[in-house]
Amino acid sequence: MHIRQEIDDIRNKSIAEYYTDIAGDVLILRATQGFISDDDLILPLDAVTKMHNTIPASQHMAVEGTNHYSILFDPHDPRDKALSSFLQ
Repeated sequence: MHIRQEIDDIRNKSIAEYYTDIAGDVLILRATQGFISDDDLILPLDAVTKMHNTIPASQHMAVEGTNHYSILFDPHDPRDKALSSFLQ
C-alpha cells in the first residue's frame, strides 16, 4: 500500500512549482512528433514554454523529426551541436 500512496502523491503534485528553484543552466529538448500518433507528445509546446519562461537560466530546442525515443537514440546533428554548445 505504501508504494500505491507514493504513486498517487506524485500524480497529484505539480512539478512546475519547483521550476523557479532550479539554480543551474537547463537545456530543454522537445521532440516534435508523438511516439504512436502525432498528438501523443510527452512534452507539448505549452509545457516547454512554461518551463522556459519559469526556469531562470533555461534554453530550449525543438528537435525536429524526433519522438520521445528517437530524440535520445537516433543520430541528429542539430541536437548534438546544441548539446555540445550547452555543455561547453
